[in-house]
Amino acid sequence: MAKLAEPDDDQLLAAYAGGDSQAFRVLVERWQSRILNFLYRLVGDLHLAQDLRQEVFVRVARAAPTYLAQDKFSSWIYRIALRVAQTAMRKVGRERNRVVSLDAYENPDPDLNVTPLQVESDVPGPVAALEEAELARLLREGVEQLPDAERLVLVMRHYQDLNFREISEILDVPESTLKSRFYKAMERMRRYLRRVGVSERSWSDGH
Repeated sequence: MAKLAEPDDDQLLAAYAGGDSQAFRVLVERWQSRILNFLYRLVGDLHLAQDLRQEVFVRVARAAPTYLAQDKFSSWIYRIALRVAQTAMRKVGRERNRVVSLDAYENPDPDLNVTPLQVESDVPGPVAALEEAELARLLREGVEQLPDAERLVLVMRHYQDLNFREISEILDVPESTLKSRFYKAMERMRRYLRRVGVSERSWSDGH
């Protein structure tokens, strides 16, 4: 017997709008990790990102009855998350958001991938873990130093693995502009890595 296809995001949101609370739980489970990672890359604070993730899904729930299915769900939820993050950053100030909390490394959220890197080390155990955390910190600082527009595109392309067409739909910015910002961001990161003595092998755009 053929396995029934899982409902897509639009169907789940429509079901929730019709009173099916379980449909919303499935939707949250499907998206919570991606949204947390996106928010964390933007605001730089794990606990704040967790709070903002909750706010994103509150807004999704409130907007469910008026959601128009012709709008791609992924673009829609990323726009909500971006607005939530931008509001938070204006409220607390950019300088605070540039501080990376050690809690992100010592007590990571299971949905958060703070070190999406392969770090080669001949030293096993805790020392290797410290080296990986230090590398992640340096990369994080490099990303934080980018101009806002370039940093946003880098986060969406490199960490969220969205293509330029998808990013264009979310931000309503031409693909050519996004590509220019992305490659400028990558070049800034390469210069930064050379300056801090980190091998470019640790920073692979993979695209």
